Amino acid sequence: MTEYARRKALVVGESTGIGPAVAKRLVEGGASVLLSARTEEERAHAVGELGSVARAVPRPRS
Repeated sequence: MTEYARRKALVVGESTGIGPAVAKRLVEGGASVLLSARTEEERAHAVGELGSVARAVPRPRS
């Protein structure tokens, strides 16, 4: 599936629940994804689940 081929996506919010689900769908469609996550463990898990086309960064503090 290449619905989002060569696209870049930013998924903000949390690294659990709907955030990773949206990110996964985008990756499956061919997009590169940047996802925010609270902890280093959540970031590592997200990248492990999504693969090399995804990056996870610390969530900005409010």
